[in-house]
Amino acid sequence: MIALPGIAIQSKIYESSNSLVYRGIRDDGVALIIKTLKLDYLSPQELTRYRQEYKITRSFNLEGVVKAYSQQDYQRTLVILLEDFGGESLQWMHKRPDIFCPIPLSTFLGLAIAISDILGRIHAANVIHKDINPGNIVLNLDTGVVKIIDFGKLATGAFTPERFSFPAGGCANGDATRSQVLHLLSTQAAIAIENAKLYSELRASESSMTQFLEAIPLGVAVVDATGRPYYFNQQATQLIGKGVVSSATIDQLAETYQAYVAGTNQKYPTEKLNLYRALKGERTRTDDLEIHRGNTIIPVEIWGTPVFDEQGKVAYAIATFQDITERKRAEAQLAKSETLLRTIVQSEPECVKLVAADGTLLDMNPAGLAIIEADSLEQVQGRSIYPLVVEEHRAARKALTERVFQGESGVLEFEMVGLKGTHRWLETHTVPLRDENQTVIALLEVTRDITKRKQAEQLLADYNRTLEQQVAQRTAALQQSQAELREREHELRVIADALPVCIIYVDADQHYRFVNRTYEDWFHRSRGEILGKHICDNLGYYSHALYLTP
Repeated sequence: MIALPGIAIQSKIYESSNSLVYRGIRDDGVALIIKTLKLDYLSPQELTRYRQEYKITRSFNLEGVVKAYSQQDYQRTLVILLEDFGGESLQWMHKRPDIFCPIPLSTFLGLAIAISDILGRIHAANVIHKDINPGNIVLNLDTGVVKIIDFGKLATGAFTPERFSFPAGGCANGDATRSQVLHLLSTQAAIAIENAKLYSELRASESSMTQFLEAIPLGVAVVDATGRPYYFNQQATQLIGKGVVSSATIDQLAETYQAYVAGTNQKYPTEKLNLYRALKGERTRTDDLEIHRGNTIIPVEIWGTPVFDEQGKVAYAIATFQDITERKRAEAQLAKSETLLRTIVQSEPECVKLVAADGTLLDMNPAGLAIIEADSLEQVQGRSIYPLVVEEHRAARKALTERVFQGESGVLEFEMVGLKGTHRWLETHTVPLRDENQTVIALLEVTRDITKRKQAEQLLADYNRTLEQQVAQRTAALQQSQAELREREHELRVIADALPVCIIYVDADQHYRFVNRTYEDWFHRSRGEILGKHICDNLGYYSHALYLTP
């Protein structure tokens, strides 16, 4: 990378077999393009060409030609400092489909017109740029400025007799006269040859432009400064049903080409025609014109553009147009769908609304207006919804809005107070509403009144609380009774154990449930060995029978 005093080189933007191009910035903040010859290509011819390029570029004072600031020597080569207006070549853009593919129609047409205008100004300066290609056309996408670069290959000016001087002194003798005649003839021959070359190049340029216009999938119609048709490309002829009618005046265009106001049988007014307005210097776009071809109606979208000559006067007007039948059909279907959707939303028994990022209400259906006690949408549209939310729930409502604008969805229950003072509980389901670029532009909310449910939940909670209190009280009383029973049982056991007689208690199945200590002593068995067993296991069957005999 080169190093130049007072200039910070930022990056290399182009390299060919014989040259390098850098982007840099001067100490005073001026952005520069630095172009230099490679050391391996320092032939006298190349040095001459570089000096010529600088001289020609420097001499121009045209808005569409990149400015040359200076030329300087650098390590046995030459460096040209050029203007950097922030553009990139069309060749570079073509390699970046994410940036410039497909090219927008309006940009394409504006670019084509700008290039043609710049080339016309260059030709008017007696210079022909002999290397017009995407690499030498530079465009700033942000500003729309387009400029031509690289004047290394060019032809300068057509020859004219005024550019040649003749020997002074008159015709003193026949030889002098013959010499002057031969000189004049040779000069005229040179003029004719050079002008023929320039004319051939001009025709080739016009042929390329015609091929370009015929190839684009849009209708292109051109009228001259008087408003008479001058050129229609093939697409325009097919779309309209006829080509150039050179006898038609600007006032007869609508009648000649059957142009009507969309949706009517009214001829399109002349003063509203894009071509008419372009002749007035306006750039326009319309989609309210239809072409009637028998029983066929063709809606078209039209762009009107003026073409100025070197004196700044309108020389031509261009109308570029396309058939938008499918788009109009889609728009009609979309309008029908939107009407159906709005009808559904308007009849929805629950609140449906759109809310902006700051909480401003954008739209709301009648059910929602009834919930917040608004008499009309105009009464609340454009106002914040947050004052309707009770203070304790307001922060949660704002937090929900922020989350959804970050792409989430959410559900929230909150209490609000209507415009007429009615308290309600609401449950809202919120999702982000996105545009065609997937950017969240609003919140779409469906909200229902859950006041009765909340009241029922409160009643149920109160009932459960009362029931829990009653159960707790009954449980405490039961536990008290059980404690008292256990205490009485303990007392009875103590008394039974103290008696000198055997005391036993058996259940209905004749299993031991209690024996006192005297019984343990008599049978020499502990309670653990006796309780739970059948009485026969302890007394024997015969004794058991005696025991049960009255």
